[in-house]
Amino acid sequence: MTSLEYTSTTVRGQLLSKRPLSHRLCFADLRCEATNQVIELVFKTKDNNSTEQVQRRHLRSICLGDVIQVVGQWEESPVSSSQSQSTSAGRCHHRTFRCSQEEPIVCIAWKDASPDNTFAPVYFDRSMYYSTSSVSSTSSTSSSSSTSTTATTATTATTATSATQPLCKFFTSTLSCPKGDACSYVHTRDSKVRHEWVLTRRRLKRERQVLSGDTITNPHGKHSKCARADIFADWIVATFGGATKLSQGSGVLDVAGGRGDMSFELNVLRKVKCMTIDPRPPKLSKRQRKWMKKNQKKKRRKMEAAALAGGEQEGEQEGEQGGDQEGEQEGEQDGEQEGDQEGDQEGDQEGEQAGEQDSTTDSVKKKKKKKKMEVTKSHEDYHVQDLFDEKFAAKHPGVLETCSLIIGMHPDEATESIVDNAIHHQIPFAVVPCCVFPKSGQSMSLDAWYTHLKDKTTLMKEVFLNFQGRNRVLYVDVWPLQSTTK
Repeated sequence: MTSLEYTSTTVRGQLLSKRPLSHRLCFADLRCEATNQVIELVFKTKDNNSTEQVQRRHLRSICLGDVIQVVGQWEESPVSSSQSQSTSAGRCHHRTFRCSQEEPIVCIAWKDASPDNTFAPVYFDRSMYYSTSSVSSTSSTSSSSSTSTTATTATTATTATSATQPLCKFFTSTLSCPKGDACSYVHTRDSKVRHEWVLTRRRLKRERQVLSGDTITNPHGKHSKCARADIFADWIVATFGGATKLSQGSGVLDVAGGRGDMSFELNVLRKVKCMTIDPRPPKLSKRQRKWMKKNQKKKRRKMEAAALAGGEQEGEQEGEQGGDQEGEQEGEQDGEQEGDQEGDQEGDQEGEQAGEQDSTTDSVKKKKKKKKMEVTKSHEDYHVQDLFDEKFAAKHPGVLETCSLIIGMHPDEATESIVDNAIHHQIPFAVVPCCVFPKSGQSMSLDAWYTHLKDKTTLMKEVFLNFQGRNRVLYVDVWPLQSTTK
């Protein structure tokens, strides 16, 4: 095995992408200014280097789009004499540049050159790192002169072929493709064509998501999936008797509720007692945290305004009653007593100020922690971190027996457990099935899954909600004294 030939040199170009693999190895793509060729940079740290040098070699301080200058060596497999003729005929070499510099020098920062634009990373296929050595200077000159003509005709050709050939979803979204020119799909920079492709893709996706028997015929007028918890909560309150009835006993049980979207919609927004049952811990979303903080600020302002109004009234009454008494007491006090009192007051004030300054930092930290606790306290109080199976009623006595309703928004594997437990205990339930997870493990289609659940009782009803995706609700609102089950 022959060793590689190294020649130290300096390369300058624009950084296109970074691919850190570990703390000591990082790859990057660079477009050279001199040749306009894309090369691969290799940053590898030796074992005896410090951690600070490792971080610099990972290009953490270098941004994409910056024009940098690196020092290192080219890595090319040496060509034997027997292969020299084939090399001149057009053999390709992998263009890899191993950097020996601790940190590249930033010549032109992208944020200074284009402050209003964000540089999108450009990824290439590995074949882009190869260069043909057989191209002579004459052919390279002629190819560079014809580049502009090819570029102008590429846009019109792409627009014409996009109607018959599909567009590349990677290039359409990010203007870059991992396969580069080897991609079999069409790459176009025409914003109008790309926008039309995105709209068509979204339209077809909404049409494919329509379930069989859906009563909402227009799939393009449905709400997005982000609003399904809100829509399901409104339907629950309207169908099962309102907030007062649903809050009786242990309230509503939200099985497999994840981080607690349904619990937030019912507990916080609609004042319905709801308990989430999920093996995962609760976690508020960013929107939910903002809403709770804003609501707490409103409550504190109302309380402060009410306290201030009450304090003013009490102060006026005390001032009128104690004004005469204070005047008489002040007239009876001697000068020596006043001096002693002033001295004692000054000492007390100095001590209080010193104590307040020392405890300022601690009080601020305690207030911040208290606010965070208040935001999540009410949410965590109604969360049971456990599985909803046959052993749930024994492990948590009184929860399942006294609940008013069992719900499940896309509960996946817990779907059949919800239906079976609700039927066994004669509890109203509403479930929105999503994935097919029968207890038996039998493989079945989505329609067969719906039929399997509906066959468990003749009292099962169904309704379709107005949101995208799987929106069919299977529910039983009232159990008679003698229900009919299959």
